[in-house]
Amino acid sequence: MPESLAINSDYRRSLLEGLELFQGVSPEDVHDLLRRCDRRDISAGELLLSPGDKNEYVFIVLSGSLNVHVGAPDTPVIATMETGECVGEMSIIEDRDPSAWVVAGEDTHMLVIHQSILWRMVDASHELARTCWSCCRSGSAATTA
Repeated sequence: MPESLAINSDYRRSLLEGLELFQGVSPEDVHDLLRRCDRRDISAGELLLSPGDKNEYVFIVLSGSLNVHVGAPDTPVIATMETGECVGEMSIIEDRDPSAWVVAGEDTHMLVIHQSILWRMVDASHELARTCWSCCRSGSAATTA
């Protein structure tokens, strides 16, 4: 393999390792699918997810933060999702509406993965499947009373 490609691959790997969902995932396994994802910016205080509203996306925080609230969006924050962390995966994996309100704690830039692309990524990478399951279990514990 030419050195420039190895460096490029190492660089992509280090970028993915910084994102909770992609830890341990080979960039080659998901590179083409990541190119099909979108980016989204939301302003501080903007509502991203809420119970009763269908969700078809996983949102990965690239900068900024998202606050998770249970019961209502004006209840105390039970979790803050920082750079590299994700929200929305539970509603996709469990095929249900979001279980909590997610509100931008500050201006936030996100990577947005549609559920159809997420499932294709899971098919392409067993490590991503394992990480999805782990994220879902962790999130479920945080939002279940």
